[in-house]
Amino acid sequence: MSQYTEGNVKAFKAAEALAAFRRVKLDSSADIVYADARDDCIGSTEAAVADATNGNVRLKSASGTRKITASGAISIGDKIYGADDGKVTATPNGIAFGIALEAATADDDVIEVTLDVEGEVFRSEVTLTAAQIKLLATTQQELVAAPGADKVIQVLGIQMILNYGSNVLAEPSAPDDLEVVYDAAGGTSIADVIGDFVVIDADTIAQPQIKNIAGAAVTTMVNKAVVLDNNDENYTGNAGGDTTIRVITSYVINSCGLA
Repeated sequence: MSQYTEGNVKAFKAAEALAAFRRVKLDSSADIVYADARDDCIGSTEAAVADATNGNVRLKSASGTRKITASGAISIGDKIYGADDGKVTATPNGIAFGIALEAATADDDVIEVTLDVEGEVFRSEVTLTAAQIKLLATTQQELVAAPGADKVIQVLGIQMILNYGSNVLAEPSAPDDLEVVYDAAGGTSIADVIGDFVVIDADTIAQPQIKNIAGAAVTTMVNKAVVLDNNDENYTGNAGGDTTIRVITSYVINSCGLA
């Protein structure tokens, strides 16, 4: 049975003994093992995990910073990359994993890092339940967290996948349109408005066009989250409560140089 996780942490069974704060990947049985140099990872362990037991993984898509284990010296502000046994290194090696917020002086030092790397392309994925879809006009849903002072999120693409349930969602008064914006309802619009996508009675994919923002006040975009909004009234319908929308956002984080 398929499932999804709304939080930042998910439990997995370990296929080997794992230390805390190490990058991990899935093996062919969907159990976690160390991610070595140049391996992609699903996240990092929150604590030590014994072989064949369950342990929590802070997912790669999680917001905020995390602790990770260094394989050697790393300076504050260094881009970090994957190393063997789930550790990280400042030596360029494949795609950057994040930026060091603390220095490491030796192998096995644990440091704080952020996964937001300026100029690297990131991907976030958020799945909205039927209840969340219905309340979008009242409660917007965050797609990408605010990036920090003097930084702005540049959205490259958005894809929305409607997983139709047992009955349709409905608009109390047309049009009730989805809109991707900065910060909150009424914020600077990022993508073209998506019309009747939500009320279609079949599995459907929408890929809205990213807008040309000819000029917007810095205060409306810098250090602002990207959110999904319904710009009119809340949806109704889908009594079965089993329709979901998966929103996949590709983006980069740029420094403004205004601070």
